[in-house]
Amino acid sequence: MKSLGRPAIADRGTYDYSTFGYVLLGRVIEQVTGEAYAAHCARQVLEPAGIGNAELHRQWGIRYAVGGWALSGREYLAFLRRLADAGTWLGDEVWQWATDPTGKPAVGARSFYSLGVMVRRSGPQIEISHSGALYHNQPSAFGGSLFNSTHT
Repeated sequence: MKSLGRPAIADRGTYDYSTFGYVLLGRVIEQVTGEAYAAHCARQVLEPAGIGNAELHRQWGIRYAVGGWALSGREYLAFLRRLADAGTWLGDEVWQWATDPTGKPAVGARSFYSLGVMVRRSGPQIEISHSGALYHNQPSAFGGSLFNSTHT
């Protein structure tokens, strides 16, 4: 595997990230619900947040359950408000597991990785963040390969 200026996967240490589990989860959602992944997630998660007409982005939606939703700034804020109430719609058992660091990879002194997001506990408060990187080998990009990183 070409490292694209980053350490090779085997050299990164004990914690590494793969999106394959999310692709598999998307397929499981489709098989269990009988609906397309995007339609089911829009109906179950985004519409209750007041986000209508949610769909995967026409270009980046190829990332499927890994990402690629097309949301406006206002819609994304509505999603974050819905995420803040995740304990209600995920159910107590899932919420307790997701916010418990036991058995999850630690990242830094007080953060851990859970359900696709970074979680940091500070007393009764829970901070949730997400970051991602998209590597694409585009030799014509200035200075070499194109690299994009986002954080919310």
